[in-house]
Amino acid sequence: MKRFLAALGATLSMGLAAPALAGPTGLTVGGLTLGGPAVTTITASATETVLSAAQPVDVCATVMNTGMASVDLTLVGGGSSAVSVPSRKTATHCRQSMQSVTLTCTAVGTGTCSVAWRVDQMQ
Repeated sequence: MKRFLAALGATLSMGLAAPALAGPTGLTVGGLTLGGPAVTTITASATETVLSAAQPVDVCATVMNTGMASVDLTLVGGGSSAVSVPSRKTATHCRQSMQSVTLTCTAVGTGTCSVAWRVDQMQ
């Protein structure tokens, strides 16, 4: 009986820990995920393209800003639109006919920006 309870306890604790094992980003893969989840560090004033599409696609990009400076999330395709993601905040931005997703670090000097991101296709 003790072995059974020990095995049951170990199984339950592993099951409860499974979401933490999903990845270091705090974001998990969904059924419509096209890119990410990933963690990216960007140098001050730099822009990084995190996803490019050969054919335009309707997407939503989610950014969790874990750094100290804000990050600009820009979706380009059929025009361009951007949203600023303040430090320690999360934002989702959607656009039809997206061709690229970029992140721009607004830190200055030797600062950096740290983000977790994921891009999903809209249904």
